[in-house]
Amino acid sequence: MEATQNPEVKMEQKKVPVSHRAVLARVNRILAKEEKTFRVSRSQGERSNLGDAYILDTSKNEVVDSRVSLRDLAVKLGAIKAFEEMADE
Repeated sequence: MEATQNPEVKMEQKKVPVSHRAVLARVNRILAKEEKTFRVSRSQGERSNLGDAYILDTSKNEVVDSRVSLRDLAVKLGAIKAFEEMADE
């Protein structure tokens, strides 16, 4: 039997793209259980102090982490599975 006829050999590990918005929603659902939310800096002042994104504790209204990467946070929290990848926008 040739290797090309064996379905196990032919299968490639293709990753399923997940949109930026879907990953953001997943991350915020996970963080909401801890009364936190992922926020994107809107002004130049916020960007210089907090970076492009940060995590806000909604119960205390205080920043708990700054200069956060959505992709890295999503992987750390398990919001992106092994067979998924964040689609570039």
